[in-house]
Amino acid sequence: MIRTQDIPILASLGKIHIKVRKKPLIGIISSGKELVPAETILKPGEVREVNSHLVAAFCR
Repeated sequence: MIRTQDIPILASLGKIHIKVRKKPLIGIISSGKELVPAETILKPGEVREVNSHLVAAFCR
């Protein structure tokens, strides 16, 4: 990530144009009939879906 303070450093090195990459777009899909949102009160046989929260945090 190029920060504001990096720009004068790059310019001092003669780097006026640099190649950058766009942040990847990531989709997270949880599947399973037993999965319910994390805030749901559980019924027998249900499991709170929490892995998407973990994966999203790792991706950030």
